[in-house]
Amino acid sequence: MSKKLEKVAVVEEDSVTPRFQSEEHGGAPLGDVDLFAFQEALKRNDWSFARLGWRQYTLEIAPAAACPQQCACQMVGNKLCFVAGAGCDLRSSDSYIISQRYFKWTLDQLIQGGTVDYDVLPRAPGTLLALPILSAQRTLDIPVEHQQAVSELFMAKCLVGDVPDFSSAMAVRAGEKRRETAGANRAAVPTQQGMTTEVQQGVATEVQQGVATEVQQGVATTQRGVATEEVVLQSEPGEEMELETVPETPAMAVDAFAAPDVEAQPIPDQQTLVDRALRPEERARALSFVAQDRI
Repeated sequence: MSKKLEKVAVVEEDSVTPRFQSEEHGGAPLGDVDLFAFQEALKRNDWSFARLGWRQYTLEIAPAAACPQQCACQMVGNKLCFVAGAGCDLRSSDSYIISQRYFKWTLDQLIQGGTVDYDVLPRAPGTLLALPILSAQRTLDIPVEHQQAVSELFMAKCLVGDVPDFSSAMAVRAGEKRRETAGANRAAVPTQQGMTTEVQQGVATEVQQGVATEVQQGVATTQRGVATEEVVLQSEPGEEMELETVPETPAMAVDAFAAPDVEAQPIPDQQTLVDRALRPEERARALSFVAQDRI
């Protein structure tokens, strides 16, 4: 009771689901309409216990007897009925649901020495009954088939009223769920769009940065790859002298992206190359070789 639960289900360990051969009242399995009827009934404030397994004791011991007056069960679904008053002798406690309105009342009855089968469940007003029983006791001295037969006998003698039509209410509920789903989807769209835009922007930035880096590296590689001019002077037959390479100046570097509209520079003569390439101490010797070549 301290957890503020709205309802509590109690299922004993010997509870089993009987097999139904008859299709009367739609058989035992629950369809969508049956589940909807259960949901609607459990929302009401007039029930104390919802019994999934039960045996009407008067009809169990005297099958030919009429339905006890206090056991008249109003149809609230195709597979659910409602006993409004108290005093209907419904035995078995293998499977039931307790409303929070009867938590304390049930504990008080048990503290006073009562038992669930005889002193609690039959005395409570407002009992919902599953039709036919969805639970039976496997270890009871009465076979499961007999328990099932008693519930069918009760259905034949004690049910009153017509089965409610839930088609309109179900259509309204379905429409509400569709609107809730649509609203949730609309609320999720801006988030998804924002995430997509952010991802796209991140990818574009990364691509642009990568392209710019690659272009810059390519230009640098092109500039470094421009061949330097090497000057070789002949000294004596069979002997060649390698001079220092002439480094390219920024003005001489080839721009891979510029239009080729710069006039070709004249090739310097041998004297000029010597003046550019040799150190002072070697220049005199080189000039002597040049003079010999001119003779």
